[in-house]
Amino acid sequence: FTPRIDEAICLNKMFDIHAAMDISDGLSLDLSRMMAESGCGAELDLAAIPISKAAHQLAKTTGMVQTPLQHALSDGEDFELILTVPMPESRRLLDQSPLETRLTRIGRCIDQAGLHVCDAAGHHRPLSPRGFTH
Repeated sequence: FTPRIDEAICLNKMFDIHAAMDISDGLSLDLSRMMAESGCGAELDLAAIPISKAAHQLAKTTGMVQTPLQHALSDGEDFELILTVPMPESRRLLDQSPLETRLTRIGRCIDQAGLHVCDAAGHHRPLSPRGFTH
């Protein structure tokens, strides 16, 4: 893996970053930790979650016990950045796309604690964080 240290420094210099961390224990688990520390929750757009080729392969080898999306939400060792910025800043960040690494808006912060998802049909439901617990 390549830690995203240079990218984090670059983004912090150019944008109003409110919170940031690497995803090492699973997207949903690490995001839930960030939101708890921030005193808010998050609503994820499931259709926007990047799913790696490895997640698709793993789902095939395990007989789809977990879907590729479930792997993307709960598997660890991603070492990607997750960050929060104010809404106008997110538009500027995505428009400028200052990194070689792709940036993806996967959701938004909300007042309600915990994680929530919005699926492609527009249905909202809570999401239990899953990932690697030390």
